[in-house]
Amino acid sequence: MVNRPTILLADEPAGNLDTSTGREIMPLLGELNGKAMTIIMVTHSPEWARYTHRILHISDGRSNGEETNSAPLELAAAEFSKPGFSAAKVIVS
Repeated sequence: MVNRPTILLADEPAGNLDTSTGREIMPLLGELNGKAMTIIMVTHSPEWARYTHRILHISDGRSNGEETNSAPLELAAAEFSKPGFSAAKVIVS
């Protein structure tokens, strides 16, 4: 971050964090992306993926679909603000 890289690789950036800390990290990545930094994030969490502009699904080493998200931060923030949200609800196949 000190050298202001143009690309940041983030492998499960919230993987070992509790939910509230993860909620703090994701907007920070969004801010960096807004400052012309490309973020390549790998995650198994659909909730964290909602913070991205583009989602590539990969299964068994092959592309398995793609989604675009026109309002990533707004959608994710709305989801996380719902009463009873818990990362434990995430099921990844």
